[in-house]
Amino acid sequence: MNSGLTLLQILERTFHFALPFTIALSLIFIFKRAATKFGFVDRPDQRKSHEGNIPLVGGPAIFFAIAFSCALLVPQFQVLIFLLLSGFMVLLGVVDDRVDLPASFRLVAQAAIAATMVVYASVAITSVGNLTGSGPLLLHGSISLIFTIVCTIGAINAVNMIDGVDGLTGTIMTISFSAIGWVAWQDGDWVTAKLISIFVGAIAAFLIFNARIFVPRAKIFMGDSGSMLMGLILVWFLIRVTQGSEPSMSPVVAGWVLGLPLLDTISVMVGRLRSGRHIFEAGRDHFHHRLLDSGLSVNQTVLAAGAFHATFVCIGVKVNEYRELEPILFWAFVATVVIHHFATPIVLNWLSLKLNNAPSLETD
Repeated sequence: MNSGLTLLQILERTFHFALPFTIALSLIFIFKRAATKFGFVDRPDQRKSHEGNIPLVGGPAIFFAIAFSCALLVPQFQVLIFLLLSGFMVLLGVVDDRVDLPASFRLVAQAAIAATMVVYASVAITSVGNLTGSGPLLLHGSISLIFTIVCTIGAINAVNMIDGVDGLTGTIMTISFSAIGWVAWQDGDWVTAKLISIFVGAIAAFLIFNARIFVPRAKIFMGDSGSMLMGLILVWFLIRVTQGSEPSMSPVVAGWVLGLPLLDTISVMVGRLRSGRHIFEAGRDHFHHRLLDSGLSVNQTVLAAGAFHATFVCIGVKVNEYRELEPILFWAFVATVVIHHFATPIVLNWLSLKLNNAPSLETD
């Protein structure tokens, strides 16, 4: 396990961050102008309350920054496959942003990308960890293939579903990627650590134009192309660090690193099924919508959701050091999902009443 960084390693990590950051920043300026000219923008409607037409260039800018940086700094065969599949995912998202593809078509396309990832890159889930205390549960052959496809589709759409508030997806992904990078670096997996630095650098450039810390309102959106790309990257590298004979991260911890997107997606889908709605139906029933509707501002919502997610991730990373606690960690996650589903609406209703009544209490 690595205990420190040399000056050369620090400079190398800085360059792996700075190069994609600079490229993404430059591409955003170029793509933003072109998107406005050709109408590749997100227009407000009944479900989208943003002001004006916002260019959907975050995804393409992030992808090309990552692709160029990876090809230059980490030229490996598996990385090439990763970039090709990422390119297809971004293309799918761009088309979806433009013409609003049917959910069934998106799912089939995502499944095809996931299957290709398993077959040609050997990125597959072969162990889900020690869930019951009786040893790791191993998957083989077609079971591994199917399970990996389902998990990949789930992760992609979980990230896609939280992309509803300025700065939220970029913040959540930065936290998760940083955790993966930290675990990989601690275990001496330099390739993964370098790639994670590249991803975070590209996302940081996007956040300058999307997070309300830097701008009054988002100047660009990530779009489905960006959120689905983030989901694919996340599941790819979670599989990379959790599989094998001596993985850097426990497979159980992967659920905690996926954190809020996974927790929220499970809760939303259960809620929609219970009310007889389609699980992919659009609605304001996600955690970030509930925070906004309770009276929090956009930045307060991002801060609260980010803190919630960071807590999840930190618990996972810390317990990762104690592999004998895998069963406890797994059932703790299950319990948290149940508690979140039933308790969060109650807490947020209380918060809404508190915030809405606050002004009148001050004047009485």
